[in-house]
Amino acid sequence: MADNEKMEYLMISTDAVVVSITSEPRVVMTYRGYAPVVEVKVEGEDSPKLMYINSKSISTTLEGLKNENGGKFAGIKIRIRKESNDKFAKYIINKASDKVIKGEEVVE
Repeated sequence: MADNEKMEYLMISTDAVVVSITSEPRVVMTYRGYAPVVEVKVEGEDSPKLMYINSKSISTTLEGLKNENGGKFAGIKIRIRKESNDKFAKYIINKASDKVIKGEEVVE
Protein backbone atom coordinates (compact mmCIF):
# COMPACT_ATOMS: atom_id res chain seq x y z
CA MET A 1 0.00 0.00 0.00
CA ALA A 2 1.22 3.50 -0.76
CA ASP A 3 2.04 6.02 1.94
CA ASN A 4 -1.24 7.79 2.72
CA GLU A 5 0.53 11.13 3.35
CA LYS A 6 1.49 11.24 -0.32
CA MET A 7 -1.88 10.09 -1.65
CA GLU A 8 -4.80 12.31 -2.57
CA TYR A 9 -8.23 11.65 -1.13
CA LEU A 10 -11.09 10.96 -3.52
CA MET A 11 -13.53 13.85 -3.54
CA ILE A 12 -16.99 12.55 -4.40
CA SER A 13 -19.53 14.89 -5.99
CA THR A 14 -22.90 14.47 -7.68
CA ASP A 15 -21.07 13.36 -10.83
CA ALA A 16 -20.63 9.59 -10.85
CA VAL A 17 -17.13 8.17 -10.87
CA VAL A 18 -16.10 4.53 -11.35
CA VAL A 19 -13.53 3.21 -8.88
CA SER A 20 -11.88 -0.14 -8.24
CA ILE A 21 -10.98 -0.85 -4.63
CA THR A 22 -7.38 -2.07 -4.51
CA SER A 23 -6.82 -2.62 -0.78
CA GLU A 24 -8.41 -3.79 2.41
CA PRO A 25 -9.51 -1.10 4.90
CA ARG A 26 -7.05 0.66 7.17
CA VAL A 27 -7.30 3.72 9.36
CA VAL A 28 -5.76 7.15 8.91
CA MET A 29 -5.54 9.97 11.42
CA THR A 30 -7.79 12.95 10.66
CA TYR A 31 -8.53 16.10 12.60
CA ARG A 32 -11.53 14.24 14.10
CA GLY A 33 -9.59 11.11 15.05
CA TYR A 34 -9.09 7.86 13.16
CA ALA A 35 -11.13 7.19 10.02
CA PRO A 36 -11.30 4.05 7.83
CA VAL A 37 -10.13 4.28 4.22
CA VAL A 38 -9.48 2.03 1.24
CA GLU A 39 -7.14 2.63 -1.64
CA VAL A 40 -8.92 3.05 -4.96
CA LYS A 41 -8.06 3.34 -8.64
CA VAL A 42 -10.28 5.88 -10.39
CA GLU A 43 -11.22 4.90 -13.93
CA GLY A 44 -9.31 7.10 -16.38
CA GLU A 45 -6.73 8.30 -13.83
CA ASP A 46 -3.19 7.07 -13.19
CA SER A 47 -2.60 7.80 -9.51
CA PRO A 48 -4.31 5.80 -6.76
CA LYS A 49 -6.36 7.68 -4.17
CA LEU A 50 -7.74 7.04 -0.72
CA MET A 51 -11.50 6.87 -0.19
CA TYR A 52 -13.14 7.34 3.20
CA ILE A 53 -15.59 4.52 3.97
CA ASN A 54 -16.96 5.67 7.31
CA SER A 55 -20.33 7.07 6.18
CA LYS A 56 -23.35 4.84 6.77
CA SER A 57 -24.45 4.95 3.11
CA ILE A 58 -21.00 3.83 1.93
CA SER A 59 -20.31 1.21 4.60
CA THR A 60 -23.73 -0.46 4.35
CA THR A 61 -23.46 -0.91 0.59
CA LEU A 62 -19.81 -1.99 0.71
CA GLU A 63 -20.59 -4.61 3.35
CA GLY A 64 -22.96 -6.38 0.95
CA LEU A 65 -20.51 -6.10 -1.95
CA LYS A 66 -17.67 -7.36 0.28
CA ASN A 67 -19.73 -10.42 1.18
CA GLU A 68 -20.39 -11.09 -2.52
CA ASN A 69 -16.63 -10.71 -3.13
CA GLY A 70 -15.56 -13.51 -0.79
CA GLY A 71 -15.16 -11.25 2.23
CA LYS A 72 -12.63 -8.96 0.52
CA PHE A 73 -12.81 -5.28 -0.35
CA ALA A 74 -9.98 -5.48 -2.90
CA GLY A 75 -11.43 -6.21 -6.32
CA ILE A 76 -14.80 -4.49 -5.80
CA LYS A 77 -15.61 -2.10 -8.67
CA ILE A 78 -18.29 0.52 -8.06
CA ARG A 79 -19.86 3.65 -9.49
CA ILE A 80 -20.31 6.24 -6.75
CA ARG A 81 -21.77 9.73 -6.44
CA LYS A 82 -23.50 11.94 -3.89
CA GLU A 83 -27.27 12.24 -3.95
CA SER A 84 -27.05 16.07 -3.80
CA ASN A 85 -24.56 18.86 -3.12
CA ASP A 86 -25.55 18.93 0.56
CA LYS A 87 -22.57 18.26 2.84
CA PHE A 88 -24.43 15.38 4.53
CA ALA A 89 -26.07 13.92 1.40
CA LYS A 90 -26.16 10.16 1.04
CA TYR A 91 -23.81 8.39 -1.33
CA ILE A 92 -25.35 6.44 -4.20
CA ILE A 93 -23.33 3.31 -4.96
CA ASN A 94 -23.89 0.65 -7.61
CA LYS A 95 -21.73 -2.09 -8.99
CA ALA A 96 -19.84 -0.66 -11.95
CA SER A 97 -21.51 -3.29 -14.12
CA ASP A 98 -24.95 -1.76 -13.38
CA LYS A 99 -26.05 0.50 -16.22
CA VAL A 100 -28.15 3.12 -14.43
CA ILE A 101 -28.00 4.95 -11.13
CA LYS A 102 -31.27 6.56 -10.03
CA GLY A 103 -31.33 10.09 -11.41
CA GLU A 104 -28.65 9.55 -14.06
CA GLU A 105 -28.44 8.79 -17.72
CA VAL A 106 -26.95 5.49 -18.82
CA VAL A 107 -23.16 5.70 -18.47
CA GLU A 108 -21.15 3.57 -20.90
